Amino acid sequence: MAAQQQTIEAQADLVQAVKARAASEQALTNSTQLVSVLLVMIGRLSEQITQLERANKPSDKIRTRLAATRTHLTQAQIEMNRAETERQQALLMVRQTDDRVAELRMVLQKVQLARHAYR
Repeated sequence: MAAQQQTIEAQADLVQAVKARAASEQALTNSTQLVSVLLVMIGRLSEQITQLERANKPSDKIRTRLAATRTHLTQAQIEMNRAETERQQALLMVRQTDDRVAELRMVLQKVQLARHAYR
């Protein structure tokens, strides 16, 4: 009877761990996509800055646009750093939930082997 209870508990824990892993994978996917989008944006903003800086005699309009583009670049870099931190945290969660799922599967396997040994 104890082995059966242990099996039920391990199976319930396994279901929760698998759900947590799926949520972690989704968070990893989302944060990876955000990092990718922000990297593209940073590249485009950097290129715009380079082009604006090439103006021989920049007008007030160009100087204003250059300042605004630099501000956008700084904001994008801050967001990219934040998104990369979130991506790293999500990756860590995926690894931890992978470990937990593997651990629970081993527990279930041991319980099943023990049940068969007592039959």
